[in-house]
Amino acid sequence: MKSTEIKSKADFVQFIKEQINIEITNDETDSLNGKKNVIYTKIPDMKERLVLSLLAEYNVKIVEHRNNYYWMYIKTMKRVA
Repeated sequence: MKSTEIKSKADFVQFIKEQINIEITNDETDSLNGKKNVIYTKIPDMKERLVLSLLAEYNVKIVEHRNNYYWMYIKTMKRVA
């Protein structure tokens, strides 16, 4: 099994894109997106289940905010056996 090492938010966004072909945004101007290992982003309605399932598989902590916006704690990412 290939090890997935995420070193930055950009790596995380690219990983999501490669795995399920969904692009999430990393808006650095959003004050809610200021922490190093946390991405605050919106997941499109029709893609929500797919993204959340992938993140659960990799043990990414997810906290729902409102209107399909989530905090994703990429520091917790590791593949669940």
